[in-house]
Amino acid sequence: MHKNDLLERRKYIRLDSVFPVEIYLRNSHSGSVPRLVQAFTRDVSLGGLCLSINDPDSHLLTVITTGTAPFDVAINVPVTGKPIKARVRVTWHEIKSLEHHRQLIFGVSYEEIALRDRQKIFARARRIKWLPRLGILAIALLLGLLLVSNYGASQLRAKNQELIRRFYRVQEEGELYRRSATKMDEQYEFLK
Repeated sequence: MHKNDLLERRKYIRLDSVFPVEIYLRNSHSGSVPRLVQAFTRDVSLGGLCLSINDPDSHLLTVITTGTAPFDVAINVPVTGKPIKARVRVTWHEIKSLEHHRQLIFGVSYEEIALRDRQKIFARARRIKWLPRLGILAIALLLGLLLVSNYGASQLRAKNQELIRRFYRVQEEGELYRRSATKMDEQYEFLK
């Protein structure tokens, strides 16, 4: 594994985020159409990207491991519309031999990218990182409000039932008093 200065690698905060990236490699023949290689980010920062490619071919390995020439990339950040174009240079690389394939992992630093695009990449990665947490928080908040609302409704229901019981009790007592008064009136009429 070849990595440049460790301090340089950690100059910027990195956010784990996966975006598709198109790498445009120029062949040694000048004027030829660049070859497209598909990669994915492993993390992003304001200073560059960590990219991953499965089963790299020999030409790609040569370009990445020598790291001498910058190359163009198009970063496809979700929901932003057009891919973000940048020119990058390899700063470190690592080749992993996995069970069924090799994986090339390498870091690139931006050589040419609009400041606005750089910030857009990082902001989108930050949103992707925090969005699930905010979603869980919103769901927990809604559940809490639902519990409070149900508790309040059950308290109102209990008070309403108590008022209905008292109303019927008053109605029954009133009916008893009315009957008693009617009996007293009958007795009074009988005694006259």
